[in-house]
Amino acid sequence: MFSHFTQLPLSVEHFPGETATSVASRLALLNGAPRLIAFCSDIGISHSGLTNGREQEVRDIAALAGHDAESLLFSTPHHFESRWFRLGRERLKFTAFSRTQTRACPVCASEGLETSNRANVGHLGLWQISSIRSCALHGCLLASIPVPTSNKDVFDFAHLVEHHRFDKPIPTPAHSGLESYLARRIATGSGSNWLDKLPFHVAAQTADNLGVLLTLGPDAKRSEVTNLEWVAAGDAGYQVLKDGPDALHAALRDLKVGYVNETGRYRTRYRCFFDWLRFRNDDRDFDCIRDLVRDFVWRNFPVAKGALVLGEPCPEQHVHSLSTAATATGITRRQLARRLCAMGWARPSGGTNGIELTDFIPTDVVERIKSEFSGLLNATEAAAYLGIKRFMLTKLSQPQLIPLFMSQDKTYPLYQQTALDEFLARLEYLRERYAPIDGWLEIATAAHRLKITTERAVTLILLHKLPLRPARKDVIGFRDYYVALADLREALTLPAIGAVHPVRAAQLLCLKPKTVSALIRRHYIEKVVVRNSITGKDVDYACPISVELFAELYISLWEHSKDKRLSPTGRHVRGLELEAYQLDVSAETEPIYRREDVLHI
Repeated sequence: MFSHFTQLPLSVEHFPGETATSVASRLALLNGAPRLIAFCSDIGISHSGLTNGREQEVRDIAALAGHDAESLLFSTPHHFESRWFRLGRERLKFTAFSRTQTRACPVCASEGLETSNRANVGHLGLWQISSIRSCALHGCLLASIPVPTSNKDVFDFAHLVEHHRFDKPIPTPAHSGLESYLARRIATGSGSNWLDKLPFHVAAQTADNLGVLLTLGPDAKRSEVTNLEWVAAGDAGYQVLKDGPDALHAALRDLKVGYVNETGRYRTRYRCFFDWLRFRNDDRDFDCIRDLVRDFVWRNFPVAKGALVLGEPCPEQHVHSLSTAATATGITRRQLARRLCAMGWARPSGGTNGIELTDFIPTDVVERIKSEFSGLLNATEAAAYLGIKRFMLTKLSQPQLIPLFMSQDKTYPLYQQTALDEFLARLEYLRERYAPIDGWLEIATAAHRLKITTERAVTLILLHKLPLRPARKDVIGFRDYYVALADLREALTLPAIGAVHPVRAAQLLCLKPKTVSALIRRHYIEKVVVRNSITGKDVDYACPISVELFAELYISLWEHSKDKRLSPTGRHVRGLELEAYQLDVSAETEPIYRREDVLHI
């Protein structure tokens, strides 16, 4: 395609990036035409074709001005299909342009008007892009020129500038990264990263409106944002988007910090950004941004299943507020709040709920709490499980005895069945089988006789491994265990760290007392020195913790035979000696083996 026109005698110089309409307008002014549309009519060029960047008209203007046609085509927006233009190497939707309001750099215009040639002011194609608001050459905001009476004169730049007086230029603090990026895409085309793959208008407008949220807050009104604020907003939005979707989510997450204890409505935190996304519902090109933001909201705010977010129903609820978690679990807010504090999802505060959430609660955490509470026993149920009265359970509700599920909540105590079983198992470990209880007393009765609390008596029994005897063959609960009053009285005189008499340690380990004494001398079991209150002499006792550790690591021949329901015969002993490591204590002590070696024998 070529032009049959030749260069006019009165022509204009070339400005890099200038549009064909700007060149034509300057030619019209220089050659005495009153308007651009009249100039086009006089020389036989379609004014509509020229303003829409049609190739033939652009080539004709290039020929009349003596300019390079390819360069002029490159810098002129070309309307090549419905709603779409091409500028440089980019394909732009019409919404990326501001073609009803002419803008120009006041410094460029003033410098051109000061020359002898009044048609020496050009208009760049980049200045028609809405998101480019400053002049890259002079670092100042573009100024709007009043809209002409006729819309046919919007692109008659030279005539508009001739009769306009620009205000003092407004400098920009720093050149916008977004504007540099957009200009680079037009000059060289898009690259291969995530932002480059977005349509031009989507990348530009998303950066602008995300930046408004970041710099001006959720309550900013787009109609009241100044051009200088738009430049700063565009740069802020671009700095986030250039690093991809994860950076967008991170920026939205940063805005959520400190907000989880409010109403939980995401719209109030991101209002201006969401209003803009809803405003662009008519453009499916923005679906990629809507999908990213919608997924973020679903996963980070308590959105109920089926609730609409940017036009789509939430498939499942991912996180909960305290209110929705209480509803989902059927647990009171108070109990739920205390459990969340214990789990690190909240901290105590003086607010309405008594806590502050550190973040919204994931659904899997809520389900775990619900499962935990479904297996808990209240005080009445726990007392019945242990076979005691509720007041006795209250006394035994100590961290070292029967811990509460939530130690802070003593008004509505809850218990794990495993904790109750562990307490009973500790008592059962001390039980002497097939022994009479003549002269022995219930633990509570023995505590009363010695004028100490029941919980202290139980603590002493467990600490010093005092023997217990069952009141019946099948032990049902706590009240079925009896203790010797003399043992409990002696325990009152023992060190607070605990001490087990060698005879008692021998019973627990299924060994002879002299073997335990040998183990203490050989430092397999730690000793505790106790001063006899009658004789005044020091006696070596065993440390209860050391006894428990020894029992976990080693096993006596008698205990192993009893567990396997075998008699300690010579054949059995020879088998153990062949496969198991035997502890070297002394020649007079019975065999002791490493427990892990004899589990399969």
